[in-house]
Amino acid sequence: KGLNMKVLITGAGGGIGLLTAITLANRHHLVYLTVHKEEEKERIKKLIDRLKFSNIEVLCIDITSKEDRNKLLNLNFDCLINNAASAMGGSVLGSNFEKVRDLYEVNVFSSFELIQKVYKKFRKNKRGRIIVLSSLAAYFPVPFLGVYSSSKASIRSLMASLQIEEKLLDNSISFSLVEPGLFHTGFNQYMLSYIPDDKAFTNSREQIYKIENALVTILEKKNLTSIVTKIILAVEEENPKSVYRAPFLQALFCKIYSIFRS
Repeated sequence: KGLNMKVLITGAGGGIGLLTAITLANRHHLVYLTVHKEEEKERIKKLIDRLKFSNIEVLCIDITSKEDRNKLLNLNFDCLINNAASAMGGSVLGSNFEKVRDLYEVNVFSSFELIQKVYKKFRKNKRGRIIVLSSLAAYFPVPFLGVYSSSKASIRSLMASLQIEEKLLDNSISFSLVEPGLFHTGFNQYMLSYIPDDKAFTNSREQIYKIENALVTILEKKNLTSIVTKIILAVEEENPKSVYRAPFLQALFCKIYSIFRS
């Protein structure tokens, strides 16, 4: 079997992004895998060499850098998986606003600037796929994850509008939104680590942390296969769906919640 698609995946230093990149390479796609730091690049390159993949190229890219975003446009690819994201926990009122701006810069502003430019590149070729990862957290008012959840809600809203706009243009570029639920990648634990540091909740910080951590521990799926499978479908299906969600029960609860919330 020959190479199928040339896929650029951002934020693939671990978790869902890395497993997606490896799965795509196993399925004979050419993969450009980007990470944020040089030490990540070296670690992933060693892994790729050990697994003997010749169809994965590892790049160090800061998505917030205009120069780095432009470097990506010079690559020959026909599918973008925008997975780059920053995490942040803490109360809405107690959050450091510079960190809030930084998070939105990664998750929303720079990501969508890259999407705009990639779209223009794909339009010239009259083909391409753009897949953007959000989160089921976009649907819920999650205590102490409000800033992160709001950035994911922004992605969901922007993608919903974009998909309608694209239908009016009537060309062959597809846009898919992927919304993972709770998976054990270390991302959730990183966000929860901010909760005890919020001085506005001094008297209840320990209780808050225990409740949030217990919920994450119970709900997190350790196996990433269900969400990676959805991403692969978005890459490979002849007519990709506008939205993919996993795991099933969390996605079902999200749908029910969306219907019945006041």
